[in-house]
Amino acid sequence: MRRVTGHRWKEIRRAGTPEVVRWFQYRTHPPRPTQQPVASHARVRTPHPLPALPAGALPPVPGQSQPSRLALPGRPYGIAVRGRDLAYITRGQAALVERLDLTTGRFAGSTYVGCTPSCVTFDQSGSRAYVTIHYLDEIAVIDATRHALIKRWRVAGDPLPLLLSHSGHALFVTTNQDRLFGLSPLTGRVLGWIQLPATSHHLALHPAGDRLYVATRAGGSVLEVDIARYRVLRSFSLGGWMAQRCTRRTNTTGSTSWRWRAARALRESRTSPARSRWP
Repeated sequence: MRRVTGHRWKEIRRAGTPEVVRWFQYRTHPPRPTQQPVASHARVRTPHPLPALPAGALPPVPGQSQPSRLALPGRPYGIAVRGRDLAYITRGQAALVERLDLTTGRFAGSTYVGCTPSCVTFDQSGSRAYVTIHYLDEIAVIDATRHALIKRWRVAGDPLPLLLSHSGHALFVTTNQDRLFGLSPLTGRVLGWIQLPATSHHLALHPAGDRLYVATRAGGSVLEVDIARYRVLRSFSLGGWMAQRCTRRTNTTGSTSWRWRAARALRESRTSPARSRWP
């Protein structure tokens, strides 16, 4: 309920049904993207320091070698850093992308994107950011100069990890339909896709930039993909569920039941080949 409405049960009981319905409608029907000016495609200039928010921020102390710690509610999940001035942080339960001014060490506002933003990445110029909106089956595009939502691209299934190619010509994303998609970073058009043996939660590019590695947790394998032809070159079988992914919180809600189900599936897959996939 908190993931859907953004409020605790205690607040929901006090607010009443009409107000809870309004909260739900606001989170499931986000505001329309604003029109992006042509000039925003140019390389972004170094912005002025963003205004500081007094609440929940610890400014860095000159000469201090220890990192600062900032309180951020709403289950922060994904993070992307642009140069030395800006970081975007997704807040899954708040349906927001938070801005962190790296020059002051303070939060500087947020952008509403929709229900459960997960992963985020900047383009090469730093003028755009792409966010996977897990429960809306969408990729949100943010103008990183105005910090405004400008586009929404539909994808087949719930998206989670996304990665931009070294050339900047393709945006890779996987969904829970066990597919890897390559999208145009300018239009969101599907450039190609391949079927995966299981849902992937992690992507990595080869240093040469011509191959993509796709980890399929339930499939127990890592695929090496030719990104030019969308063809699997090699498959590295690890067998069963990866132990690391069974012992850490990997889903967007971080629930204990997920880890219990993963451990159960691992035990059953060792005894029954037919239960090697997600139950």
